[in-house]
Amino acid sequence: MKISIGHLEEMFTRKPKLSFLVGTFFAYSKLKKRVDNAKNESWYFQRGIESQIRRLKFLKSDFNDFVEFYNNTTIDDFLARIAERAPKIEDYLQRVERGDIMNWITRSFYNSLMNQTDFDRSLIALKAKLDSLHEIDYYLDHPEDLLPLWD
Repeated sequence: MKISIGHLEEMFTRKPKLSFLVGTFFAYSKLKKRVDNAKNESWYFQRGIESQIRRLKFLKSDFNDFVEFYNNTTIDDFLARIAERAPKIEDYLQRVERGDIMNWITRSFYNSLMNQTDFDRSLIALKAKLDSLHEIDYYLDHPEDLLPLWD
């Protein structure tokens, strides 16, 4: 059974944390369909078609830039990025343990480090499943290949 983009979108959007990569894909696929069928769209959409095409190019570029980053990065590279942040995270945790007062900027910095570390861990898990990703237009023809991006 072939999986349609609509079915995949419904499944992905039920998940509370939607991957930016999958979100970018769905935004691109919807907008591409509208741009390709612009004559059937509203007058307002048609008047702003140049803007829609620029947005389409931006989404494609954003997705494909990430694919290039992912394909050129190894699990060891992701582990090294995590290890780089580990001393900063440990320093923060030691300060909290000592009872030092943390200001908003310090907490924001810590949260940023943790988010980056979580992101790298999720990329390691994905890299264990898929060594490489394809450019966005490939997934328009093969939406079922997006399934490994969803845990």
